[in-house]
Amino acid sequence: MFLAIDIGNSSIKCALYDKEKLVKLDRFSHNEIEKIGSLDSDFQHCAYSSVVPSLNAKLEDLFWGNFGIRPYQITRDSKRNLLLDYETPQTLGIDRICAAEGVIYSSEINSKNIVIVDFGTATTLNFVENGNTFTGGYIFPGLSTMVQSLESRTAQLPDADLNQLQISKGKSTTKSILAGITLSTVGAISLALEKLNNFDEKFQLVLTGGNADKIAPFIEQNYIIVPVLTLIGIRKIYYKNL
Repeated sequence: MFLAIDIGNSSIKCALYDKEKLVKLDRFSHNEIEKIGSLDSDFQHCAYSSVVPSLNAKLEDLFWGNFGIRPYQITRDSKRNLLLDYETPQTLGIDRICAAEGVIYSSEINSKNIVIVDFGTATTLNFVENGNTFTGGYIFPGLSTMVQSLESRTAQLPDADLNQLQISKGKSTTKSILAGITLSTVGAISLALEKLNNFDEKFQLVLTGGNADKIAPFIEQNYIIVPVLTLIGIRKIYYKNL
């Protein structure tokens, strides 16, 4: 059994695998990290990626105290099959690397040229070409980040529920916010895809991240959703480094 852990900006995701089969998927807030210590301990291997360095030592101490093992941390220096065609690889987020590694192995993906859209705290578009080469992408504010920005920067705008995303003309202030957030995200994705030559023929669109299910109904291009893409990448990188 193998446990993959993804420490993201907003939450911690844990996936338990029995060989290639996903057995269990859990999600915790940063404040709930102690709950990971009560997970099913029937695993022999564990690895994690993290974009929140302040939580790394706490996670490792938790595993040593509860399970007597040190989880392997995925870093940019870890061996992997993904090649980087990127000007500043030292700044490339480990979450983007793991997700891009994941598309190489996902059984649901049948193209060598992929656009990954990861809907997290930031929304990122990442390009993987020729089967295993990361060739760049785009980063813009995520859905929840846009909501929080409006809430913190404006005194009178109401809260908006991301489960109520819409694209119709807003007939209330809340609906106007939700429509604006939806259009901003979908419009950015559509424009990015238009810049790719022969998108429909060449690239496969893959959605992932915590908000993928919320925004997916508004995306007009064909897509598949792979919720555990980053966790797949974590598992594969770990075994390549044994």
